Amino acid sequence: GDRLERLVPAPEVRETTASVVLSARPPSMQSWARVAEDGLLLGPCAASAGAEAFAAEVGEAIGRAHFGEDCYWLIHKTPVAAQPLPVRPLLRGLAQSGVVFAGLKPRGEAGGDIRRNGIRLGNALFLVAAAIAFAADRGMALRLPASASWIDYFTRRGAIFSKVPSTLWYIRNNHVDFLLGSPSHMRYEVPLVPTGVRTVLMHGYFQNFRYFAHQLPLVRSLLAPVEAVQEARKVWRRQARPGATHLAVHVRLGDRAASAPAADFYRAAVARAAQRLRPRGPLTCALFSDDPAALRGGLAERICPDHVVVDGALRDDTALTVMSVCCAGIVISASTFSWWAAVLGAYRVVVAPQTTAPACAGDAANFSLGFVPGWTQLPVPCA
Repeated sequence: GDRLERLVPAPEVRETTASVVLSARPPSMQSWARVAEDGLLLGPCAASAGAEAFAAEVGEAIGRAHFGEDCYWLIHKTPVAAQPLPVRPLLRGLAQSGVVFAGLKPRGEAGGDIRRNGIRLGNALFLVAAAIAFAADRGMALRLPASASWIDYFTRRGAIFSKVPSTLWYIRNNHVDFLLGSPSHMRYEVPLVPTGVRTVLMHGYFQNFRYFAHQLPLVRSLLAPVEAVQEARKVWRRQARPGATHLAVHVRLGDRAASAPAADFYRAAVARAAQRLRPRGPLTCALFSDDPAALRGGLAERICPDHVVVDGALRDDTALTVMSVCCAGIVISASTFSWWAAVLGAYRVVVAPQTTAPACAGDAANFSLGFVPGWTQLPVPCA
């Protein structure tokens, strides 16, 4: 309040174009997001070590100023129009040959119309993973634009994108040398760019395991950060059954309730997973769903008599991470959400549906994402 006004004379503060944010702690993406373009983030010099590391992360210069006996560090936020291209490569030790941007579409809410309201987390992860692999393969820097609808997935401690190099820039097509789009219908095409291209914008879905399977350890290290895994294990310990072998089961309802597999499929999938797990003690199903009320209304009992229904109020990235670490195996639905839980969790026992709907339905397309080496696929019977 008054102290900050003494440090920065009022005439120098232009409310419409700049702001000053005073942070008593080392800087974070949350405090940085509150600084307007051409503004200043400042704090006491006692926290200068953390401030220097943060300035390097966001690609800005850091300075110091003395006001009487007090010392402050200052980081200036360069206006978007004046920012140079980022220079930090994704992997150290590789010669930098340009920068890759991943064009995340706006985030959609669970159960909403994807065409109208944007994409959800499972779909977004394919683009991010493909961009991670593409940048690493070519020794390029990576920047994932942290748009307003996704900002919390970058700035929250342990969030799923908190370790992915990001930028708050708004990337337009004319900012880049080459647009790299994904093929339709989950197909794979070798991602090629012309010689001499320095900036690439990847857009689309890239929903094919081959885009990043060869870089899976790197993808897991960035999308399953240690903080997220630790928090997920804490959440799971509150619901786990002592002494039981747990099997994760994802029951997708919500936007697919009308065409979702019936309890018969999940019951058969649980039995197949149990054959592979061979638990010495009781097998307890950890049931995840976008409609936990339907599970508690009798569906859970028909799927797996010994079960727990996992808290449905968790954030989606937290729920995904819990699903990835909770259990000895997993039954996924025709869903990119549980597909990613199986992949990030490196599950060895995975049972997936062969089709996206019951075999007799008109929209029973092959669930091609289930064709992962080592996974078991089961037919989806007619209801």
